[in-house]
Amino acid sequence: MAPSITNELLARNAAAYKQAVNHRFLKGVAEQTANESFQAWLSQDLHFVLGYIKILSLTLARVPKEAKPGKAESDLVGFATAIGSITEEFAFFREQAKIHDIPLTYTDDTIGPVTRRYIEYLTKLATEGSYAELLTGVWAAERIYLDSWSYAAESTPLNKTNKWQKFINHWTKPDFVAFVNWLEGLTDEAAGEVSEKVDNVFKAIIQLEVEFWDAAVAAEESK
Repeated sequence: MAPSITNELLARNAAAYKQAVNHRFLKGVAEQTANESFQAWLSQDLHFVLGYIKILSLTLARVPKEAKPGKAESDLVGFATAIGSITEEFAFFREQAKIHDIPLTYTDDTIGPVTRRYIEYLTKLATEGSYAELLTGVWAAERIYLDSWSYAAESTPLNKTNKWQKFINHWTKPDFVAFVNWLEGLTDEAAGEVSEKVDNVFKAIIQLEVEFWDAAVAAEESK
């Protein structure tokens, strides 16, 4: 049996993908050496979450209405649920920031250039790209987070409490795994085959994720 579209994308881009999901920022989270970098990452991820709510809303609006009976309704409910979860994530960030005494600001002038480009790229996919390209972008972003934080979990020393454990748990919990798997199925169905455009979207998301982690590490190194 031929590999699924998403599995083929992962196989084609394995080396670049590994750079994203095994990034040194995540190693720093696992070893608890990420301090200023974690604060910088959290601040920018909060910005990303605010933009991502809009992107998921645009995705929901583009769910094909001509799908077989029950399919469109199921997909609409799925994205509506995802929007609710992302909204809760915003509250989770603020709660954890307070616990760890991390100041959070989310005015327009505090958005980093990488975060801004990432949001703009996904927004462009949502407004100008095909449905397959849009789903590929959304799935890729979520799959990278699942594998990234799974790497952090696997890299955490045994029998040692990690102060960032709730963040690790947040993106490795069963509900999130199920969400990523659901997106994977939608992407496989919508894409049909690995076109050059779909592959380019996957490559772009990988690169943006690497740059997102890099920006956090740069904040630590500038201290």
